Amino acid sequence: MGSQNKLYAGNAILQDNPAEVSGEFVRLLGEEYYRIRNFDRMQPFFMSIVSSSDHWMFISSTGGLSAGRANAESSLFPYYPDDKITENQSNTGPLSVFQMERAEKTYLWEPFSVRHE
Repeated sequence: MGSQNKLYAGNAILQDNPAEVSGEFVRLLGEEYYRIRNFDRMQPFFMSIVSSSDHWMFISSTGGLSAGRANAESSLFPYYPDDKITENQSNTGPLSVFQMERAEKTYLWEPFSVRHE
C-alpha cells in the first residue's frame, strides 16, 4: 500500500498518530496540574498505592486494578500479577464513555480504551 492511500475501518479513516509523549505543568482554574500529551502512546505502567491502614491497591495505567484489605484472600477484585491486571482493564477498574459533539458530528469517546484503536 502506497503512502498516499488511506486505511478505513467502516467509514472512519484510521490514522497513525506520530506525535511523541511529552509532559508539562499547566495551570487550570488557579491549580497546578501535570499534563501528559499523547498519553495513549505510552507503554502501560503499574502502580502500587499505599495507605496508612491495611488497605492495598495495585493499578495499571490501562485502568485494570486489584484492591483489598490485609491480604490477597480478602481482595475486592481478583488478585492477579501485574500483566493480568493490565490486560483486565475491561473487567475491573473505571469506565468512562462520552458522546462528544464537534463540527456537527457526534463521536463516541472512551478515554484510555484500546477498544477503538
